[in-house]
Amino acid sequence: MAEINFNNAKADNYVLSTKLSLKSLNRRRSSVQNIMMYSADETKQLIGESSDKDKYIRPVLDMYFNKSFNKKHEITLNAVGTYYDSDYKYDYRELLGNVVDFETATDISTDKYSFIGDAMYSLNLKSSQLFVGTRYMYNNNSQKNIAGPNSIETNEVYSYVGATGMLGQNVNYNVSVGVNHNAFATLDNERYSFTYFRPQLSIGYFIDESSDLMLNYEVNTQTPSISNLTYNPYYKDPHYIYVGNPNLKPSNIHNVSLSYYKGFKKFVINPEIGYSYANDAIVPLIIQSDNNIAETFGNLENARNIKASLFVQWFPFEGNLLRLRMFSEVYHQANKYDTDEWVHIGYTIVPSIMMAYRKWGLQLYYQTKKENLLGQMLRIAPSMAYAELSYIPMKAMTITAGIRYPFYDAWKLTSMTYGTELMSRIEAERIINNANMVYLNFVYNFSG
Repeated sequence: MAEINFNNAKADNYVLSTKLSLKSLNRRRSSVQNIMMYSADETKQLIGESSDKDKYIRPVLDMYFNKSFNKKHEITLNAVGTYYDSDYKYDYRELLGNVVDFETATDISTDKYSFIGDAMYSLNLKSSQLFVGTRYMYNNNSQKNIAGPNSIETNEVYSYVGATGMLGQNVNYNVSVGVNHNAFATLDNERYSFTYFRPQLSIGYFIDESSDLMLNYEVNTQTPSISNLTYNPYYKDPHYIYVGNPNLKPSNIHNVSLSYYKGFKKFVINPEIGYSYANDAIVPLIIQSDNNIAETFGNLENARNIKASLFVQWFPFEGNLLRLRMFSEVYHQANKYDTDEWVHIGYTIVPSIMMAYRKWGLQLYYQTKKENLLGQMLRIAPSMAYAELSYIPMKAMTITAGIRYPFYDAWKLTSMTYGTELMSRIEAERIINNANMVYLNFVYNFSG
């Protein structure tokens, strides 16, 4: 990884920033799995062997420009260009004894380039700011694999208008409305086009100098990707396939939240409640397809998520000698598809400790596992923990030593079927090298 930056600015006039970065990867890895295959007739114990080779190169150019005129008018321009060239080879087979029972291979070569352009104009008034802008995104992706070549061209335009400012002495607001247009074209000249609105509203009320209320509402849209829309069967084992769904349509996701903040001399409390509702949410589903069980994507009738969270921070001593933080959240998810409905209740707890004494700093962090229901799949993100000790030997230098996932045998991400009688499946991805990972970070700031 390499990166170079150039910045030029004049106070209250303009800012020009350019960044060129390069990432390159060349990796090989292999794994062995123990597999139990259950059916009505027999139970088989197999050994799964996989190996993959993965390499890519990705340069990115990011240019940013901001200019002010008479303190009232301001324009912002941002352009990002990327290129991505990669090769990926994957082989997998299942052995029953010494006999190959199932095997598959993947060989993918990708050539991709993209452009993102942003332009915004804002007018600063006495107690408010008006803004209007547009964003254009272009992506061209060419791919070669075992099945043959594939090409995807994507165009997206997002235009918006809005206002932000104060109403009186106690109310601030930010309101905007945008229109998003997506267009896809494939190698077979299959074309998809989606247009949708994206309103957003944020209102804050300052109760006093140390407390406030904040209401947020926004609409986002989940757009199906080309891989979701392409049927293209892929066999995961002799009786289990993955297929895309050409009939998918975008999903509108409504999010509303209300939060309260109160600060005391040595204590901060921030509770929040939130609700999200999605029409036609795009989620993975398990269905019966001829003599196979198929995993695909479908549009739910609706998906709802109710959550309540609490963040507290305590400073037991003067200054920042010690900070104790705790974040907790409980949530209720409900997904409805046709006549079926799946409900899941989960929680997350995140305690952390930060200490600072002269040139030394210590941070301890822990997060419980997080469960998320997506249609008929329950995905369980692993718990997280790390400890970092930092030292500042001089003003511009910081040295940090840390350990990530201490006392773990492996990092593990689990996915399992939920609420279906067609099959029962649990998949666990384990990365042993991420457990008990010790690292050293050295930072030196060069000032002009």
